[in-house]
Amino acid sequence: NNNFFGRSAGINNTCGFNNNFLGKFAGVSNTYGCDNNFFGRCAGNNNTIGCDNNFFGQCAGYNNTCGCDNNFFGRYAGRDNTDGSYNTFIGLLAGRSNTTGDNNIFLGKYAGRYNTSSNNIAIGECASRADAGTGFNVSIGSSAGCSNTGCCNVIIGNLAKEQGAAGDQNVYVGERAGRCDTGTQNVFLGSQAGERSITSYGTIAIGYQAGFDNSTGGFDNVFIGRKSGQINNGSYNIFLGTYSGASSSGDRNIALGAHAGRSITGDYN
Repeated sequence: NNNFFGRSAGINNTCGFNNNFLGKFAGVSNTYGCDNNFFGRCAGNNNTIGCDNNFFGQCAGYNNTCGCDNNFFGRYAGRDNTDGSYNTFIGLLAGRSNTTGDNNIFLGKYAGRYNTSSNNIAIGECASRADAGTGFNVSIGSSAGCSNTGCCNVIIGNLAKEQGAAGDQNVYVGERAGRCDTGTQNVFLGSQAGERSITSYGTIAIGYQAGFDNSTGGFDNVFIGRKSGQINNGSYNIFLGTYSGASSSGDRNIALGAHAGRSITGDYN
C-alpha cells in the first residue's frame, strides 16, 4: 500500500505501509515508518520508524527518524527534527533546528528557526527566531520575540521583545512593546510601551510609550497613561495619567492626573 515516485524514494522500505513518497531521495531511509507523506527532494530523508508525518518541501523533515504526527510545510521546515512529535511548522526554515521539541506551532518564514524547546507558538516572519529557552512562549507578529530565550512569555505585536533575550513570565502587547527588555514578570501594553526597558522587574506599563525608557532597571512600578513614566529611573512608583511622571527619578512616588509629577525627583512624593 505504498506509493514511491522519484530516484531512490522509499528504496529501503521493508515493513512500512500506507506511505506516499514523491521526489528524489524522499523517504530514502524509511524502514518501518507508516502513514507518512513526503513530497519534495530529500523530504523525510532519514526517517526510519516515524509515523503519521506530512513533510512537503525540499529537505522538509530531512533528519526526522522517529518523530511522529508532525506537519512540516516549506523548504527546510523542521529539517533537523529527529524525534520531536506533534509539531506544525509552515514556512521557509520554520522550526529548522528543532530536534526533540514537541507540541510547537511555527507559522511564517524563519518562525522558530533555532527553537529547541517544547510547547511554543510563533506566528509571523522571524517570530521566536532564536528561541532556545525552556518553552511555553507565545509570539505573534513580525519579529515578535525574535531574540527571546526565556520561558512563559506572551509577546504580541510587530517587533515586540525583538531584541531582548532573557526574561520569563512577561506579557508584551503592542508594536515594539518591551523591544529590548530582559526582565521578568513585566506587563507592557501599548505601542512602544517599555520599548527601551532593559532589566525591569514586576512593572506594569499601559499606554503609548508608557515606561518607554526604563533603561537603568526599575522594579515594581505602575505606569498607566500615554507616556506615563516615559523616562524613569526609580522603583515602586505609581503614575496614573497622560505624561504623569514622564521624566522622573526616585522611588516610592505617586502622581495622579495628566502631567502630574511630570519631572518628579526624590523619594516619597
